Amino acid sequence: MTTSGVRARDEGTVTLPQRSFADFFAGIGLMRMGLERAGWCVKFANDISSDKYAMYAAHYSDAAGHYLVADVHQLSPDEVPSVTLATASFPCNDLSLAGTRLGLDGPQSSAYWGFIRLLGEMQERRPRLVLVENVAGFLTSHGGRDFQQALLALNKLGYAVDPFVIDAARFVPQSRVRLFVVGFRQPGTGAAEVRERLSFYQSEIRPALLADFILRHPEIAWRLRELPPLPQRAIGLSDIIEALPAASPFWCDKQRTDYLVSQ
Repeated sequence: MTTSGVRARDEGTVTLPQRSFADFFAGIGLMRMGLERAGWCVKFANDISSDKYAMYAAHYSDAAGHYLVADVHQLSPDEVPSVTLATASFPCNDLSLAGTRLGLDGPQSSAYWGFIRLLGEMQERRPRLVLVENVAGFLTSHGGRDFQQALLALNKLGYAVDPFVIDAARFVPQSRVRLFVVGFRQPGTGAAEVRERLSFYQSEIRPALLADFILRHPEIAWRLRELPPLPQRAIGLSDIIEALPAASPFWCDKQRTDYLVSQ
């Protein structure tokens, strides 16, 4: 997404009448921070954690006017305003390779289904766009079945989907690989037609594992776009951290170092 709208391969540039969004699983406001830089305006935010709300409110003085602390499973569609985009950085606890791997049926990551329920109950007020974000383990959870079911649920609500992978190391000196899905309220195409019309296999933004998933699932309504290349990071870790002398008290002692290494 850019300040000029969403660029589609066939349809050209779509001019959005209002760049407003509802931020589900809003946490401390990182999604808002990124979207506002691209010209979007938050109209609603929700998270179950009052601690995260407190941190959000400490940074955003307008929090009380749009942030609702509540379980997404308990939200009513009447509480959500009409917006152009709904974002969902839902909990990764049950999808992460470092987590339980219980998948979308797990106690945390099943919050995704609360988001899907809410979109369905909004009926024709459903946002024109959705943006789902989670760890790369989402793609392989339960042999890919969780990701398949998650995308089919979006399809059922009328969203054709475009998944891609971005590593934060392209922007900052830290590797955090994340899987994104953009959904568009319009018909999509099957994988066979995609294969004939678009060269996307094993690109930097759709690695082999994701490209293979797309080709293996023609039952999913896709809307794959030719996305621009990712930027090359201009700074490294050594550019932003202080060089401490070996005798500095900020260094951990041997006992602490050994403990950390053992973890």
